[in-house]
Amino acid sequence: MFIGAGGGFDQAAGYNYALYFISGLMVIAALITAFFTRETTGWFLKHDRALVSKASCNMDN
Repeated sequence: MFIGAGGGFDQAAGYNYALYFISGLMVIAALITAFFTRETTGWFLKHDRALVSKASCNMDN
């Protein structure tokens, strides 16, 4: 899809568009992982910023 939109298989622009799109998806996936992952033990316990509640993760204290 992106290769065709960028001028076909002979042009580098389509490959670049596809690369940027996949890179953007990876950034979004990293943000989703960071916001929905619980830090249950270790040094980063005080930096737990998950959007899900502790009750839904069976971490009631």
